[in-house]
Amino acid sequence: MRRFMRHRHEVLESASTGNVDLAEETAIQQCLDTARETIELITSFWRDERKNVLSCWYALYFLFQAVLIPVISLRNDSRSTSGPIWRDQILLALESMSDMSRLNPAAARCYTAVSGLCGAYLAMDVNQWESPTNESPQTQMNTLYSYMFGPISDNQLFNMQDLQMQEPNFMDFMSQLGAP
Repeated sequence: MRRFMRHRHEVLESASTGNVDLAEETAIQQCLDTARETIELITSFWRDERKNVLSCWYALYFLFQAVLIPVISLRNDSRSTSGPIWRDQILLALESMSDMSRLNPAAARCYTAVSGLCGAYLAMDVNQWESPTNESPQTQMNTLYSYMFGPISDNQLFNMQDLQMQEPNFMDFMSQLGAP
């Protein structure tokens, strides 16, 4: 997971500039691989293990972070040969988020945010996909973040600080546990 968090910046940077050197290309591939692995592991866990509020909270947090990578990649490079792979990763994550919404209302918000950003890119026929987006990755992240928690500050955006679980979600979690 550290490798994934460390290399997210390169994915977003390459989406905005399109220019990457060999080291950045390696970092991008590591991030894509780790995001894929994270999505596969969490969705497998969610499908096969006993579900409870605590496991849902953690699984959703990490799944949401991981799915941002194929979402941004697909929106910015929809003509890539990896496009159908990214779409499948997103659909897998959305399936788990849909199921998680029974235990955590934030899962429904995550589902809405991801599916809203992806739109036509989730069609099974790649010929129905839109052209790559003209939105900057920063604008895309701000849009995604605002779906969940409200506007993101420029400082958070440009420093690529991890989007932390905000207090309302923590309070939702605590109320589900029956805490005062």
